[in-house]
Amino acid sequence: MENQITQSSKPNRKKEAILSLLFGIISLINGIGVFYLPILIGGLNKPLPSLVVKYIHLYGEIKTFVIVTSLVSLTGIILGKIGLNSTKRHLSVVGITFSVVGLIGILVVYFLMWVIAKGM
Repeated sequence: MENQITQSSKPNRKKEAILSLLFGIISLINGIGVFYLPILIGGLNKPLPSLVVKYIHLYGEIKTFVIVTSLVSLTGIILGKIGLNSTKRHLSVVGITFSVVGLIGILVVYFLMWVIAKGM
């Protein structure tokens, strides 16, 4: 009887760890990729004031993008926290890290756009 293997009552949270990594990659791409938005809008050969004006016109559409990216980042952080108890713990840690970097990136860009929009 002593040699019997007892199964743990805790479920393995492998899926949450993998999803955390996936959401982290998505939020990282969105959060860091938004830094290159002025280049995509106007290119490098246009003067800065015209880029700022185009940025302000896109301000409404970018708010939706920021909200969605923030929700994806927060979901990645939550799933990563749940997935820390799994056998794929390292994926959870990477997913949490990517989600936090993406969230910080998108919020910094949104704050800078808000300051520019209020200043003009």
